[in-house]
Amino acid sequence: MKAFVRKPIEGLFPLMPLCLKDNQDIDYDGIRRNVDLLESKGIPGFIQFGCMGQMNAPSEEEFNKVCDVCVDACKGKQIACVVASTSTNTKEAIRRATYAEDAGADGTMLMAPYAFPVKSEWAVDFYSEVDDALRGDMTMILYNIPSMNGVNVTSSMWRDRLLGLKSIRAVKDSNMAIPHHDESILAVAETINWFSCTDANFWVDSQLGARGIVGIMSWVALRAMRKWYDDCLAGKQQDEWVRKLYKALVEAWGAIRHDVVHPDFYMAYEHGRLNLFAEIGGGVGGHPRRPYERYSPDVEKEIRKLVRPLVMMEEEMDS
Repeated sequence: MKAFVRKPIEGLFPLMPLCLKDNQDIDYDGIRRNVDLLESKGIPGFIQFGCMGQMNAPSEEEFNKVCDVCVDACKGKQIACVVASTSTNTKEAIRRATYAEDAGADGTMLMAPYAFPVKSEWAVDFYSEVDDALRGDMTMILYNIPSMNGVNVTSSMWRDRLLGLKSIRAVKDSNMAIPHHDESILAVAETINWFSCTDANFWVDSQLGARGIVGIMSWVALRAMRKWYDDCLAGKQQDEWVRKLYKALVEAWGAIRHDVVHPDFYMAYEHGRLNLFAEIGGGVGGHPRRPYERYSPDVEKEIRKLVRPLVMMEEEMDS
């Protein structure tokens, strides 16, 4: 297994919402409060500027300041800071990644450029260029998401070149097609950390070698999710409490994806969904950067009902 130079990038890493004020300015104090909340709940790290965390929203100046605030908020603490550097082109991805490394971030998460399809050989060359620009002490989480850029990082791509890049020590893979998923995780999990792309997937992935979760719904029950992660990692997937929480995750996520919002509009509310989860868990969310919107009050009320079983399991731990 590749060793981490800065703080370890493993465990439950929730996506961090981009907190905005009513006037659409970034709420930097809100970001700090979210970091403090995560650390108080025993969460080992977070990822700023994931897809759901509005990676496409900040200006260059805002990206730099958010990165600085996140790094500063983690100083003297155990919690690890990952600042994603995805962009629409290699030059800006390198600028973001090197800025994060120089600022002191523990990691960056990076997908191949999106908006138009990327050929597989271009994607591998892209990751190589970014890796060459980094010193190698900050961890890169490779983010595979074919729906965004048309390229699927396969096990052969890993074996041929990607596992040899110095900075890549983890992967988040959002291709959930079973043949790809199982082949890929078994190909890389002994060398780099595998992060499940959503919370519930870790129940299966942990049995195949995964050591991380990119948390989304985790926000609504942070302590319970931390315990669930630990129990799954310890091989307790069949314990009653573990299965109960897994069932709550699956049922809530399935309902939100297919019932509460029409499937055609599921992705349109990505940012609002993460912000709402953070608020349910006591964090700061706020309005997404326009033109994206929050859920309507009726939908928000229904989502709160759907995640109530998770909230109750958290409350039971605190009683």
